[in-house]
Amino acid sequence: RRSGSPHAETAVGASYVAHAKPHIVDTRNTTIRRRVTQCRNARRTDVDLINRMTAKRYCA
Repeated sequence: RRSGSPHAETAVGASYVAHAKPHIVDTRNTTIRRRVTQCRNARRTDVDLINRMTAKRYCA
């Protein structure tokens, strides 16, 4: 009798969900941080039109 096998699969699924949720939050924070960095870089090198457009896109 294998009553432990489906139970183990459920545990793996639960742990996967638990791992996936902070990962999603983490990637979103990284994206925001990257946008802030890009915004600062574009503001610092606000020389030509392209950089000004980049600043507008990332700082919006």
